[in-house]
Amino acid sequence: MVKLRPDVKWQNIDPMNGRALIAEDIVYSYNRMVQKRFTYRDLVEGVIESMDAVDDHTVRFTLVEPYADFTNNLANHYNWIVAPELDTKFKDDLGSPESAVGLGPFILERYDPGVKTVWVPNPDYFLGAPNVERVEYLVLSEAATRDSMLRAGDLDQVGVATLSRSSIEQTNPDIDWFEYYSNGGGILYYGAGPGEIANDVRVRQAINLAIDREAWLESFFLGKGTAYNGPPVLAAYGDWQVPLDQLQGNRWWQYDPEEARKLLDAAGFDLDRTYKMDAASAAAYGAVWVDYMQLAMDFLGEIGIKMEANLKEYGDWLATGHAGVYEHFAFGPMTPQLSIDAWTWGLFHSASGVNKAHLQDPEADALINATRTSYDAAVRRDAVAKFSHYISDQAVYVYTPIGIVNFAQQPWVKNSRPKNGYFVGKTVRDAWIDRG
Repeated sequence: MVKLRPDVKWQNIDPMNGRALIAEDIVYSYNRMVQKRFTYRDLVEGVIESMDAVDDHTVRFTLVEPYADFTNNLANHYNWIVAPELDTKFKDDLGSPESAVGLGPFILERYDPGVKTVWVPNPDYFLGAPNVERVEYLVLSEAATRDSMLRAGDLDQVGVATLSRSSIEQTNPDIDWFEYYSNGGGILYYGAGPGEIANDVRVRQAINLAIDREAWLESFFLGKGTAYNGPPVLAAYGDWQVPLDQLQGNRWWQYDPEEARKLLDAAGFDLDRTYKMDAASAAAYGAVWVDYMQLAMDFLGEIGIKMEANLKEYGDWLATGHAGVYEHFAFGPMTPQLSIDAWTWGLFHSASGVNKAHLQDPEADALINATRTSYDAAVRRDAVAKFSHYISDQAVYVYTPIGIVNFAQQPWVKNSRPKNGYFVGKTVRDAWIDRG
């Protein structure tokens, strides 16, 4: 049973008009994910056997089997609660700004694509209205622009590239800094399913051997970070990740283009073709992601795989490459996730809707299944380690190096710190500005 707070209300905007959140909203939303075949429907599909609203403030879930990450999934940023009224009014246009009527501390006031998004406090938020008068999220694709605005005091909070941090510290010594590993990162993927270009494990291993991870880490992060960010578990998850020197497949983290060329030759890989690499445009994630993609293409070029960039606008990217729909290769950031299961089941299981490599591996499936059912952390960690050893040898994706996140915050921002992942509105809900 999951109990809902009776004081949670929808924002006072048509068509919700401030009505209370009820259990039927939860049931409707999760059924909707499955019916509409959403990319991340695996959060509920195949996990929940049945669900019903016992009363307005109680949802009863019956699971197919014990599932350790179920409560994490309930809090996942893709598990949006959508009221029936929103579907009735906006139908298939729930991506429009006008349809952004939720339950959170901030109300969307303005959305200028590629420019900025503005939120104002929700006066009816169940924990009380936020302290700040407004929140503006600016789209600034150029690092130099972000750095300049931070120095001038025109940005309250922003992530800063490692290459820029030392100079900003010299000019703005009062800035507060937070450091952490993101629970996301870069990933290069390619079709590993039957009949696809990398269905031969030797091709996948060759691609991994082609990437000079240490050079990547030094070039983009001055060596401050890690070359080992999975698979399957990312560095941000600490001791859930098997140390690289103990990992069965750590051979594929070595840079060895000569061996890579031998593997491609043995696999009969077609080096006469030119392959497309799908990626989001610079405006979506910032120019540095195009630089990452270009470096990956350069490394693959060294072993004879000719590449052609296929940059896409953000909406197109989300519907294609990001969702695992691409012709040859795709490159982009991994979505920050809340659970271990997102990195094991999500990216590798044959039944997963976000298996971007289209892997069909019964042995991997069996090992993944064993990671899901135990509520004993030690038992589950051991199962995740066994899968990690196996899948690292399969080289299904290239997980690229990740740097330490340098999050800068002006000294006048009080009671706020960064959040590893989405839902950053919660980190500024209780913040305030004090310029002294």
